[in-house]
Amino acid sequence: MLYVFAGFPKSGLNAGGLRRFIEIENIGLLEEDPKVRYSNEGEHRYHMSSRCGLDGIGWRWFPESWSFGNGVTIHKTVAEYRKHVVILKDDNLTIVTEDHSTYEARWAPGTCPQESHVVHLTWCIFSHDLPAFAYERLRSVIEEGATPLNPQEYECVDEPGKHKSASRLLTFS
Repeated sequence: MLYVFAGFPKSGLNAGGLRRFIEIENIGLLEEDPKVRYSNEGEHRYHMSSRCGLDGIGWRWFPESWSFGNGVTIHKTVAEYRKHVVILKDDNLTIVTEDHSTYEARWAPGTCPQESHVVHLTWCIFSHDLPAFAYERLRSVIEEGATPLNPQEYECVDEPGKHKSASRLLTFS
């Protein structure tokens, strides 16, 4: 089962830190087999957080033959402002794509970015569906910045800060 969340983990955990969090708090069993590849082609079970929807990111947002890989991924990409031009008789009519219209709806009128901008997504692939409490705990750590229950278990004597990422300014959250 694929779970997609909006943004870089607000808790500061990197992909290795999220793996450790999932293991320590017994969230679920990650699918780590390199042969398993979720893509947006075919039939796959997935769940996108409601925050993704608020940000205008849906399943159709990913290009054809997109591959999600396996395990935990923190992905940085670019949202592009794209328009389609349709010619009606001698007039040109510009139509904004459906996906961008959804994205544009979250901005105040006249303030939607007209240029490409950075978007962060975090996704995890589990070998099974997560129970509601486990999903909510994972979502809260990624999207709300909740703290792991046992932060001392994330410290490595030989590699301090190994499971954390440096603070970063997000241009899209």
